[in-house]
Amino acid sequence: MNKIQSNGELIQVSAKDFSCKFPSDHKLELLYYNNINRNGEVLSSLVYNSGLRVMSDDTDIVYSPLTLYKNTDIEKQYSIAGDSNV
Repeated sequence: MNKIQSNGELIQVSAKDFSCKFPSDHKLELLYYNNINRNGEVLSSLVYNSGLRVMSDDTDIVYSPLTLYKNTDIEKQYSIAGDSNV
């Protein structure tokens, strides 16, 4: 990924320079939010799942934190259970 932009409400990521080390027709793009706790441990949370995309699809990823897990068709199928502050 070579370009990340944010306007305070949306995060837009350009994935045009995606490269793959093995032959494939499809790709899966994931965005993670990383945070460091008071013990210095890195805590990562998956915040975006593109679902399966064809390798030649270089459209930008647009992610809204306000619609966590409701940005793509695959995310809309998630069933979140248990303790959550989503």
